[in-house]
Amino acid sequence: MLVGNATVFGDARRLFHESDDGRRQIVIMSGTPLSVWLCRALRDKGFSIRLFEPRRQRAEELGEKLSRVTVIQEDVMDPAVFEEERVAQADTFLALGDDDEDNILACAWAKDRGVPQAIAVSDRINYLQLIHHVGVDHAFSPRVQAAEEVSRLMMENTLQIPSSLAEGIVDIYTARVGENASALGQPLSVVDIPSDWVIVAAQRDGEAHVPDADFQFQVGD
Repeated sequence: MLVGNATVFGDARRLFHESDDGRRQIVIMSGTPLSVWLCRALRDKGFSIRLFEPRRQRAEELGEKLSRVTVIQEDVMDPAVFEEERVAQADTFLALGDDDEDNILACAWAKDRGVPQAIAVSDRINYLQLIHHVGVDHAFSPRVQAAEEVSRLMMENTLQIPSSLAEGIVDIYTARVGENASALGQPLSVVDIPSDWVIVAAQRDGEAHVPDADFQFQVGD
């Protein structure tokens, strides 16, 4: 285990990995907005990133947007491309496409081809229980992550999901505001709510309200 300042982690890692430059090799499948966000989040953190996007226009766009990321206009699931680009030598394979099934199958295939770690994104929560059975190391759902962030905002351990307007598209969650919630004492307009979420109603003393920008939460709402 290495413990220390993250800014010098790469230098420390090279002490124990003389055969490489201390940069973890990351392969990302698909140029989705999530992929772009991740590439920017990992910038200057000791990662060498290759992003595979088969659509030419999108690949060119990403090549201009993402500095220090190698954008390759190919389908990484093409066996010839996988072999030629030596994807099996990557430390981590990330399938971040828009199709849950494609992401899971791609990760399982990459693992079978020798990639040490494979991570898939899945918006369908029920798929998360099946990941390990097909050989995928990790999977996460942006919806679940957003729910956990809203839960933290409200200082509750969990959110309840009483109904779904369209499975996998629009769900309705409820949360009770705790005594130490960061949302207390400030207008709704400045509360840091995760993207793609909206607070549509608030219940107080048995009455429901449609909150406007000036609405302020109270304990128990």
